Formats: sequence, C-alpha cells, structure tokens
Amino acid sequence: GNAMNFTMRVGVLAVALSSLFISGCVSTSFHAAKTFEAQDLPPVAPEAVRILRSEPNGTFLTLGEIVVDISGFWSGEAVIRKAREKAAAIGADAIIRGAVSWSFNPLGRVPTTSQVSCMRFTAIRFLPEASSQGHL
Repeated sequence: GNAMNFTMRVGVLAVALSSLFISGCVSTSFHAAKTFEAQDLPPVAPEAVRILRSEPNGTFLTLGEIVVDISGFWSGEAVIRKAREKAAAIGADAIIRGAVSWSFNPLGRVPTTSQVSCMRFTAIRFLPEASSQGHL
C-alpha cells in the first residue's frame, strides 16, 4: 500500500514539475487606477468575466490594470484564464485587452522563437445606467 502510494506521488510530482519546466511561468499583478478607491467589491466567478477588445458602450468604472507576465510558451487560453482569475478576485465584470509585449530569442529564427512576454488588460466594472433605471 504505502510504497505504491509514494511512487505515485513522486510520479505525479515529476509530471507536474516537468510541465512547469517546459511551460515557464505566468504571473499576474494588479495595479489599481488612481480613481479606484480600494472598495471591497465582491469577487465574481472567473467564467463570468467578459473579455473585450475595446471599451464598451455604457457607464463603467476602471478598476485598474492587470499585467500578465509570461516566460516560456503558453497558450492564449492559459493567459486569458490567469487574467480572468485575477479580474474575478478584484470584482471586475470585464477586462479589455491592451498592449502585448513580445520577446525574441536572438539565437533562433525570429518567426519561430518570438513569444509574448507580457499582456496588459484594463479591469472594469459596469455601473448601473442612471437613465435606464426607472424612478420609483
């Protein structure tokens, strides 16, 4: 029983470490906007955070910027998932895609070794429309 359990654990750990080694690292940080008071917004589900390509119509509050630093090769989905998790934790309804920084590996052929090194997103929270709310 115990010997097999230990071998399985070591195996799982080795797989986890090797995938980490291959993929590199993704870290997210949040920089609050000057206009954003540290309100305790309730966190939202990461799946509920919308990904926008440009500023939406309607009234919204800019919470700040989410910066995703990437080392190694990551899929776009993984980067978006990390950005969504960070946005959800601060109570954002949506994130607007911003600047993308690329890094180039000078040792290789440029097209195959260029990779995204940093992505920025603006975290926003929609505000209720004053005009669409009926006055009671």
